[in-house]
Amino acid sequence: MEIPSGTREKISIDKYVGVGNFKVLAVNPDKAELSELLGKEFDDEPEYVKTKADGKQMVIVKFWTEEEETKQKFSIDFILTEDLAFSSDKANPKALYINQVGDTQYVDDEKNLFESFKNFTKIVDWKSASGQISKKYIAGSKPNEIEYLGEKEYRQAYAGEKELYAFIQNWLSEVELSEPGIKLLVDFDKLMEGDVSELQGLVGSKYTGTVVAAAIVETDKDDKDKHYQKVSKKGFLPGESFKYFKLGNFPKRMAKRWTEFQAGINRETKSHSLELIHKYDPETDLNNSGSTMNPSDSSY
Repeated sequence: MEIPSGTREKISIDKYVGVGNFKVLAVNPDKAELSELLGKEFDDEPEYVKTKADGKQMVIVKFWTEEEETKQKFSIDFILTEDLAFSSDKANPKALYINQVGDTQYVDDEKNLFESFKNFTKIVDWKSASGQISKKYIAGSKPNEIEYLGEKEYRQAYAGEKELYAFIQNWLSEVELSEPGIKLLVDFDKLMEGDVSELQGLVGSKYTGTVVAAAIVETDKDDKDKHYQKVSKKGFLPGESFKYFKLGNFPKRMAKRWTEFQAGINRETKSHSLELIHKYDPETDLNNSGSTMNPSDSSY
């Protein structure tokens, strides 16, 4: 990464659903750090690196956070494996690519990657539908002249990287991703060994901010009366967007991202997860989407 110069933890009986603003406190803490963070003792060291049944490595990247409205601790968990990532269309699967700033794109052929995915670019001016050229964007305009500033490194992505780097991009809200030379990708081999020191070194740094995400509650796969706290990985926004969410009015520059955020969360749950974060009530907030989780899922 280059920027400028398991155990299951049950912390509280209360569970929450809704949109909140999360501050990262730690990444993959050890037993002592976790005990200090959560104010309770643990018998064993957290296990973040495991071997799957097929013999391939799996690593859990766990961000422990505090949500600013509730002051509650939440873990936001990402599972990475050595399997290459593809789209869910089994008939015509597309490969997922990731570039050095963490952007991802599904394509059927590498040659179809967007130019802006493969290169650092700058839009010099815009051309409107009527042919007017302007240095400033006019609604409905398309780029007229594009300046190429340098190439971006990219490769096929591994399972879990899409969600992980969507989170990291929003966490590192003070980093200008369009600046040539910026590199957010952490060495994958190190990650698979459980080395998250680069991410740990960013906690509390001047480059990071809070992340807006949705707390949800999922039902146990085998016991409908058991519910588990989770933070959705289907949508993230930078912390500055939280004030617009609470106002119920997003500026034009962020409206599209808010729409995409809503769509992502709605694909996962039909509970009240797009309201302001609040205590979960099984009578009114039950996830009716049918989405369930397996209690043996090591990300919990």
